[in-house]
Amino acid sequence: MKAITKLFIAVLGIGFLLASLYLGIAFYYRKGFSFGTTVNGLNLTGMSMEEAEAVLLAHDSYQQIEVVDKNNETYTIALSDIGYNEDYSMDLDKIKTEYSPLRWGKNFIGEKDHVIEGTPTFDPVLLEQVLLQAPFMSEDKLYNVSNTIDIVRTGANGYQIQDMTKDLIHKDKAVMLVEDGIAKKLSSVNLQEGDCYESISVPTKEKDIKDLFEKIEKFQNFTLTYQVAGKKELIDSSVTSEWITLTEDGSFAQDENGDLILNEAAVRDYVASLAEKYNTKGTDRTFMSTSGKEIHFTQNQVLYGTTIDQNAETKLLIEEFKSGETGIEREPKYISKAYVDTEDGIGNTYIEINLTEQHLYFYKDGVVALESDFVSGNMRAGMGTPQLYAYVRNKAKNVTLRGPGYESFVYYWMGIWQGYGMHDATWRGKFGGEIYKTSGSHGCINLPLNFIKEFYEEVEVGMPLIMFYEPEPDAQEKAKLEEEKKKKAEEEAAARAQQQQQQPVQPTPAPQPEPQPEPQPVPQPQRPADWPEWEPWP
Repeated sequence: MKAITKLFIAVLGIGFLLASLYLGIAFYYRKGFSFGTTVNGLNLTGMSMEEAEAVLLAHDSYQQIEVVDKNNETYTIALSDIGYNEDYSMDLDKIKTEYSPLRWGKNFIGEKDHVIEGTPTFDPVLLEQVLLQAPFMSEDKLYNVSNTIDIVRTGANGYQIQDMTKDLIHKDKAVMLVEDGIAKKLSSVNLQEGDCYESISVPTKEKDIKDLFEKIEKFQNFTLTYQVAGKKELIDSSVTSEWITLTEDGSFAQDENGDLILNEAAVRDYVASLAEKYNTKGTDRTFMSTSGKEIHFTQNQVLYGTTIDQNAETKLLIEEFKSGETGIEREPKYISKAYVDTEDGIGNTYIEINLTEQHLYFYKDGVVALESDFVSGNMRAGMGTPQLYAYVRNKAKNVTLRGPGYESFVYYWMGIWQGYGMHDATWRGKFGGEIYKTSGSHGCINLPLNFIKEFYEEVEVGMPLIMFYEPEPDAQEKAKLEEEKKKKAEEEAAARAQQQQQQPVQPTPAPQPEPQPEPQPVPQPQRPADWPEWEPWP
């Protein structure tokens, strides 16, 4: 009997201890989820409501929604941009109530995962603002009862039909569709499938506009391509659309046959703009010399280059347009045309005459093929050769040059401008240096006969010829040149001194008296009969 009593007391004690343990564990979970509670695959054991909701939000994969328009273009809305959140509180509270702390043992024996969907929340104002940033939600694509169909000038494509009546988006419908998609946690919504598009019917105006546009399209379909200065200048609808005559109220003027009227003044303006862009003759120009100096030429010094004949070109262009011929490719009509069809009109073959250095360079295909010193116009006599951006006007052999008080035969002549040209000067023994300053020509470029023979054969009429004086060096450049001159003189002096030191010293012989010759009369040189009057006789 005593043994049974002891056993009963032991069992009762153990039961009390187990019950206390169980209740202790239940008490531990009284403020959170009980042991073994899992929601959406996440263990929430012991977590408070706030902690559990934060964990669920952090593991939520729903981050964006795509909006697709009728052209299958997609616009993505990041849910973080519209204040998106999810409310799990109701479902979590239900789970917590159903699985109270006292039932933790049941969870321990049969653990169960709960799957819940939170209730989405977001700012509808932010959603509308973000949605309106989509390209297909621009103002001209939204439904408006005042929308219509019209013809507008687009610039690059000339006049085009602008139809603002077809497939317009109802903003409110689009916003509601997206809101519904977010509420259902959809990955995308389609505006066309959601019945967000609507068109406005304007049948009468639509017909009138299309009939008029047929005439406009025919008018501006004319194309012509100019080949000018090594480039191509295209006339297309962006240009011809400016040639349509408009009435004072901005509508399209039509003749008695209902055809559009060509604005010939606009055609002339276009040709004038073409000339302004490509004319080079009589414009300010610059040239980079062989010595590396940038030479500037004023308008009156530029005698060479391209000049478009605006009158002739305007007349021809109007005739071609009215004939209906299109796809033409040609050069403009010219008054004068450069030797080569490049932007500068000079290219790689030209004559450079440096009047300061008194040196001529003949460039052929980009390299100096021939070069020579020369003598230009007499500066002291006021006959200096002018600075010109010119070209070779003519060529001739065996020419007699005549002027006030002189007549000179030359073997080769190449004219430049007025009486200025290049020719041989067999009466000269020297060329280059500073001869031109006091004993120069009447203004022509005097060249050695042995040089001009080959040079003459290379030169072609029309070839560019750039004739210039180098600009005066500034104070800094002068100082640099003086320093270089001084350094060169010192180097030459040092070289002479070293040479003298290396030569053996010879004894100086005693001076011997030289026999004195009988004085003879000095013969005076006679001036040749064919010596030019303007050339000084030594």
